[in-house]
Amino acid sequence: MKENIQKQLYTVVTSQAVSESGRFLYACSTFGDIASYNIEKITSCIENVNNEDISDPISVFKCPETPISLNVHRDFLIVGSKNGLIIGYKTTSGIIQHKSWNIQLPLSPEKIDISEVSDLWVDSENEFLYASCGSDIFQCSLDNGTVLNKFEGHEDFIQSIHGCEQNLVTASSDGTVKLWDNRTKKATFSIKPSENKEISRTQFGSWMGSASISKSWLSCGGGPKLAVFHLNQVTKQPFQVFDYPSSIHVTDFVDLDNLLVAGGSNRMVQYSLNGNMISDIETSGPAVYSVVWYKNQQYKFLSASGASNNIDVSINFTYKDATLNFYKKT
Repeated sequence: MKENIQKQLYTVVTSQAVSESGRFLYACSTFGDIASYNIEKITSCIENVNNEDISDPISVFKCPETPISLNVHRDFLIVGSKNGLIIGYKTTSGIIQHKSWNIQLPLSPEKIDISEVSDLWVDSENEFLYASCGSDIFQCSLDNGTVLNKFEGHEDFIQSIHGCEQNLVTASSDGTVKLWDNRTKKATFSIKPSENKEISRTQFGSWMGSASISKSWLSCGGGPKLAVFHLNQVTKQPFQVFDYPSSIHVTDFVDLDNLLVAGGSNRMVQYSLNGNMISDIETSGPAVYSVVWYKNQQYKFLSASGASNNIDVSINFTYKDATLNFYKKT
């Protein structure tokens, strides 16, 4: 019981992933566990004002490797760990069954000390997995698990990686955001937002915490403010700058036209591209490190996690509808 109370008080939920079917949510904590939730049941109970308890996970899996980042492909949960290790776990009905495969990224000896797989992005159409590890990006085949290419250019730890069609975007602690063409394996441009007076926030530093990309837009933030650039004019002035008050760990495009941001505060905010605030959701913890969302014809689901035992859920993307526990309350 003492251990469970300690976990409730001190856990940090670092990453989340939604299954390809949209039926299950996975989340990992700094204590090395991965929790699973039934999204269909959660959304149904909220919509029907059902009193059934939906706050606890359907299972908690003790991961032998330290989970840092999560993603999904088919019925596998992909876990990025320490020492450049990526593991694929077979799942059934949201329950982790067993380890099916792993990929060991080739790390340079001088980069062993920054070898966490910090983020993962899956190109399902082409069966590629992109992993940021230290200051490098690795392209891996999901067909046979081989490491195909390494993208080099950052000088410090990569905080996030995201992609759209042939483009990848990365945000790094070196203060830069780079756009990569995955066909040439080279950076097509690099910007340092802290050098722009309109974006810079010296009180938070120059590091970049997150970047995301759509077919036409790029968003980024960290120490500098949240900014959106049109892809045809990235090296010029930003299209829009937003006044999110804290450091930034999460940016994402929602429904293509809206931008979601969260970070070093208990506020998760959604903006339109022209700068209007659409929603401002108060979260359970003092900081947010992961936000995932999913929608189909039956339901919408969004969840935010971070420096808390709780995961906050919204089914209309406007206000908080429910709070989940990572570790059960005792």
